Amino acid sequence: VATDVASNGSGRTFVSWSFRKAPGFFDVVTYTGDGNSTKTINHSLGSVPGMIIVKKTSGTGNWFTYHQSLGASGWMMLNDSGAQDTSNYGDWPWNNTTPTSTQFMVNNGVAGGISNDNYKININGETYVAYVFAHDEPVFGTNEDESIIKCGSYTGNGSTTGPVINLGFEPQWVMIRRTDVGDAWQIYDSMRGLENVLRAESTNAEVSNVNFKINLLANGFQPAANDNGHNASGETYIYMAIRRPHKP
Repeated sequence: VATDVASNGSGRTFVSWSFRKAPGFFDVVTYTGDGNSTKTINHSLGSVPGMIIVKKTSGTGNWFTYHQSLGASGWMMLNDSGAQDTSNYGDWPWNNTTPTSTQFMVNNGVAGGISNDNYKININGETYVAYVFAHDEPVFGTNEDESIIKCGSYTGNGSTTGPVINLGFEPQWVMIRRTDVGDAWQIYDSMRGLENVLRAESTNAEVSNVNFKINLLANGFQPAANDNGHNASGETYIYMAIRRPHKP
């Protein structure tokens, strides 16, 4: 890292997450928009994506987020606390088309009905980057029958003993987002402690509070508080969870 305050400020603390580009886990691709209503983007994930994050790199723009639990007609913004949107204002960002093991689609429709280029992901001549995450692809482990990432959803119970989200593995990194109303993208990892939350849509420092805590379990994770951001009663949440390394 260089001397920039955002990555190496004197006396400041930082966290970094490194995602390996590998089939069944993660891929990163770039593309140039063509302004058409339909554009196909190839990826090398080798499985149907569970989550895709797209950002314009040639100018300002939102972080458009696809999640399999929202469906092909739904989207959220990683840099925004708004609820999910499924409105069709010309076209859906993902062309209302479910991604495949080799491709996903984007279009130049106006997301959210806002006539602003920040709400488009296929503007002619603009460049974009897409981070493509897998879901439950069992190609890892000694017998190549284990997955290391899952993207799913759960319903909160409003208790300090929240629902157990069974992943089939112990995670080391979890991102959670409520979908029905505006709220935070809550990011947890095993290095910083599970009462310390970073919010993707915010530039604020991490929040350290037992009211946001989750527990990591041998088979998944469990909200350990009744915060609206990750465990309101009867409300729906999406998540992405990444497995911890095997024990020796």
